[in-house]
Amino acid sequence: MTKKNNFSDKNKIKALQCCDRHCCLCGKQCATNIEIHHIQPVDKNGTKEFDNAIPLCFDCHAKVEMYNEKHPKGLKYRYEELKTRRNQIYDKYTSPYLPSIDFKIISDNSTNTNPSDNPSKNPKLSRFLITNTHQYLPCKVKTTFSVYHQKKLLHKFDKGVYGGQDCWHLNANSSANVPPNFLGLAKNKKIPKIIKQLQVQIEVIVIDKFGWEHKLLPVSWIWTPTSKGWYYEPFSVK
Repeated sequence: MTKKNNFSDKNKIKALQCCDRHCCLCGKQCATNIEIHHIQPVDKNGTKEFDNAIPLCFDCHAKVEMYNEKHPKGLKYRYEELKTRRNQIYDKYTSPYLPSIDFKIISDNSTNTNPSDNPSKNPKLSRFLITNTHQYLPCKVKTTFSVYHQKKLLHKFDKGVYGGQDCWHLNANSSANVPPNFLGLAKNKKIPKIIKQLQVQIEVIVIDKFGWEHKLLPVSWIWTPTSKGWYYEPFSVK
């Protein structure tokens, strides 16, 4: 392996922190007896980026490398399996540093210019609230919003904090809340005047202090004319 194709010190340190110096195949603690392997080999267009790295002990590294495709015996470690096993180890050893994140859509009258308008009867009078409830761990959070009407997709955001591009920076015991930009859709994607069921599905990725991303299951908040505000839906739309 040439130095040009090797991982940067930054990516090596990040990988070793995420696995706490445990082998991502056999799971044993390695101390200094550990190496960073390219999941996709460099000679097969593998990169030196962090996502292509997997920490392995000497024995497992040899096993991954020794498979002879011209004379196959048993089942080789495929790239998808190596990445999945690595992610399991990373999740295991970074989970103690994963803050609890509370996020929700609430009816809110603070943006209302008409005092007689009831926020529970108007989904535009809403606010998205996200909170890091941990006592001392900060984190970053990516959120992706998809807006549906009666299970039909109206718009999925791809920019800013609602489109997973920009991160929420949440210190311990801190919150962020903003007016309902996710309801300000493009002109050709208007919310119907008569709403039967409005659903906002939120996909969340929490980034811990090591930079490892923890992807949560997508959940939704639903508004109907009879619901008296938004309510939580613990399922994805599809």
